[in-house]
Amino acid sequence: MATENIEAKEHECDFCQHKVIKYIHNCKRCTRRWESYLDHPVICPRCKSPYWDTERKSLRWSGLAEMEIGAVLEFPWPPDSIGVTHPVIAAVKRIQKHTGMRFDAQPDHKGITVKRIA
Repeated sequence: MATENIEAKEHECDFCQHKVIKYIHNCKRCTRRWESYLDHPVICPRCKSPYWDTERKSLRWSGLAEMEIGAVLEFPWPPDSIGVTHPVIAAVKRIQKHTGMRFDAQPDHKGITVKRIA
């Protein structure tokens, strides 16, 4: 359990004067901040993610997003990938779709060479 995004505050109940602990949580997925009587809720109330307390993983092929125009990166074939599309192809398509960057990906016997063209 990640506790760095949880605060606890104590207050006295107006009705019976006992102490009540409310926890303040921050969702690391949608940035929602909420109070709860639970020390570790199951899901975020806004995005409904059960992974509200863990950071999103960065792109596996994040080097692609920082490439300068004309830069070239080479990715070797993953082990046991005969007859399978190289996983960097999906990352290239996703980055092209969301950022407008353009890449040229050329597979060969050693792996795949990716060049940013725009």
